[in-house]
Amino acid sequence: MSFTKAVFSWRVSWLSAFCFVPRKISNEHFDFELLIYYMLRVMESYLNHPFELSFGLTYGGAHCEIPVNWLNQFFQLVFTQMDDHLVDPHLFNPNFHLQRYIRKFPEVVTNDLVTRTRSVVSISELSNNIALSEIRLPKDSWNGCYNRFPDYWPQDTYTCWYKDQIRDQEIFWCLNTFLNSVYNLNDLVDVFLSFIPESKRASGKGGIHITHDGGITTMIPSVPNWDVVYKCLMERKKQTSNTHLTDRNHAIDLCIPHNSVNFIVSTSEHLANSETHLTLEFLNECIVGFNRSSTETSRQMITLEYMVPWLKNLVFFTYSLNGKDASKVKDVIRSLITITAEKSEVYEHIQKNIWNTLKDIDELHNLVIDSLIQFSVESGIRSSQAEAIADTLVIMNCNAIRGKVINRMRRVLQSTSHNCKQTLIKHQSWHEIGCLVRFMLTISFYTEDIETPYVAEILHIISLVVSTGPTFIRSSVHELVVNFIHALVTNKNIRPENRKKLKYVLNDVCDGKYRVHFGLSKSYANAFTITEETMTDNVENMSLGSLEVIVRLLLDATNYAAPTIDAANTWHARWMSLVTNMAFRFNPALQPRAFVILGCLAQDEIDDDLLFQTFIVLRNELARFKETDP
Repeated sequence: MSFTKAVFSWRVSWLSAFCFVPRKISNEHFDFELLIYYMLRVMESYLNHPFELSFGLTYGGAHCEIPVNWLNQFFQLVFTQMDDHLVDPHLFNPNFHLQRYIRKFPEVVTNDLVTRTRSVVSISELSNNIALSEIRLPKDSWNGCYNRFPDYWPQDTYTCWYKDQIRDQEIFWCLNTFLNSVYNLNDLVDVFLSFIPESKRASGKGGIHITHDGGITTMIPSVPNWDVVYKCLMERKKQTSNTHLTDRNHAIDLCIPHNSVNFIVSTSEHLANSETHLTLEFLNECIVGFNRSSTETSRQMITLEYMVPWLKNLVFFTYSLNGKDASKVKDVIRSLITITAEKSEVYEHIQKNIWNTLKDIDELHNLVIDSLIQFSVESGIRSSQAEAIADTLVIMNCNAIRGKVINRMRRVLQSTSHNCKQTLIKHQSWHEIGCLVRFMLTISFYTEDIETPYVAEILHIISLVVSTGPTFIRSSVHELVVNFIHALVTNKNIRPENRKKLKYVLNDVCDGKYRVHFGLSKSYANAFTITEETMTDNVENMSLGSLEVIVRLLLDATNYAAPTIDAANTWHARWMSLVTNMAFRFNPALQPRAFVILGCLAQDEIDDDLLFQTFIVLRNELARFKETDP
């Protein structure tokens, strides 16, 4: 394997210069360890002399990205063994990919880079550091090192470039530079113009969209002589596309069979990669077509398969500056939720194709959760639509989704201290709380490593909402506790003697006398019994004695389930922190519960400040108390 095309060295006056050009390598099947070794061997003979280290980043991108761990190792060796003789690291043509890539480096490396790195984005800057006659770099490394767009591109020019001339961009912390993104015209897929208002046409500047590298779309704003540049780019595109024209003409009489799903799905995948800007329009048309073919289940299933490749593109529209595209993404998500709730005949296919795909797109999780909650609240807790949405979360169940649902519930409970009511079910957030209880129940049946960061949050939520609302919700909370303890029992890290104790706790929770503490008196009712009676027999207040029994039961369960004493202490401290925050907020619905929970948790040591604050709250409540109040 030859590395001579990627690593260059030469003498510059009184020092040595080394340059690494990443685009000369491919990150597929490449021996990066051997590359780092070669770079260090080249530099080894200059350890006792001043040297400069440069990186030629023209055409840099994901296709030639070096894994962070190898460059991290390289920089640490340079900074520890050669630091005394390193003059300055230089970056030729830093681009937007570098801006994202460099943030993956550990702080110990970036701290050294920030104070010394210099960037070069023009020939004039380059000549300030090194005489042009002394540079020994590939000619294409200089492409893009101009101060403006050329007035025209001759036919033998193979690159175009974009320089952000509006403001500096931050690539390291406290290190700003202009960014040059250089593209090979041979990779040009499409070119189209942005809308240019009449008021700006006179300036001769306009925006151009370039689709390149198999589907990546880049917006180039404020291009001087935009009409000339656009014509040149279109001419270049025409030249590269003519080579395929003959093959396309032979396809006129092709006979495509009726059963060509694989071909059409494959075409959809290619279009999703190459025509990203059409994502919102394509998905909306698919949803319209899906609804129109309601009598043809097979067509609906095929339509779902067409949609899958486009879903990952929604991320690109969530960060628009004007907010309009983000709103359109939310509308698409809302439409997907609607067909999920209403099209029961293809429900499983929607789960498999749509929601199983969205599960893996972390950037959309918050938007999806918000939309699911809003739809469920609008549909009503007992509705079939809300139950279908809760069931959808089973498909999306992962640690990230669970964390977002749990944290959303915690924030909603905390918000009840605003515009507070005497009981939780009278608060305006009760319907959302009810929907979130159902969400938590559907995603609670899983067996994982119990060292998750949400154990204390689950205990906190259960103790605040237990034995509240109608039987439907009370049963849901009870069965959430059953599922939670079941997950503890089946965890592989539990010691055998503790597992036996946990089984006793689980039996107690399911026993009839403990069900009474959860506000359950109907033996026939469970979390899926939806009748007029189970939806209207509200319980507004629970016995604080029953709450103490439940809290102590949960404490026993977590003490037995904790893999180590440190884990048990961490869960206990976190739960204590959450309930303390709730106890010192005026909230008639939850504050009394919070103090009972606090009393159960603070058995060993009580901080003087905590005790003092508790006395202040009790004094204020006694001063506010009136015997005539209910």
